[in-house]
Amino acid sequence: MDKLLKVLTAPENQVFVHYGKYKEYLETDMWKRKSKALREYYGGCAVCNTPKNLTVHHKHYNTLGREGLADVTVMCWPHHVEYEKQRKEDKEREKRRRPVMQNPILNT
Repeated sequence: MDKLLKVLTAPENQVFVHYGKYKEYLETDMWKRKSKALREYYGGCAVCNTPKNLTVHHKHYNTLGREGLADVTVMCWPHHVEYEKQRKEDKEREKRRRPVMQNPILNT
């Protein structure tokens, strides 16, 4: 745990990632160090515990570049894909359920 926290909190591993730069961030050595440390520390998927094809999932993007343990989770690739698919479906379902706001000025 100490090694993991050292990697996550080291000043050279802390950066502000601008909106829209997520993919570029994932290609940095900084992210690769953090991802490797997280995958090694957890050792298995949070869903099925397999040690194969592990990825690090960001629970949100508020701390991108300054991730802590509460901001990420480790999943195998199949569960990560399944999670993202479900998240997108839920987002679309919520979008369809929201009422369209009417502008009384435009509707006269």
